[in-house]
Amino acid sequence: MKNVFVISSNVRNRMKNLSHEEQQVIIDTFISDEVNKSPRTHVLSPVMELYYTMIHDYIMRDPMCITTC
Repeated sequence: MKNVFVISSNVRNRMKNLSHEEQQVIIDTFISDEVNKSPRTHVLSPVMELYYTMIHDYIMRDPMCITTC
């Protein structure tokens, strides 16, 4: 089995005000933390850490996001 996750429209809407680079950093961090279970490749600023925490929570709680299959 492989770990799979889908970013639902609810989560994408939460991220739409972030720049493309910020979105990529948040997704890369999520993949490192939840999918690969590996050390993060990016060091997040305190503000980005807050955004990441919020987005992480949205992904984990959103019924439309599939975290495993």
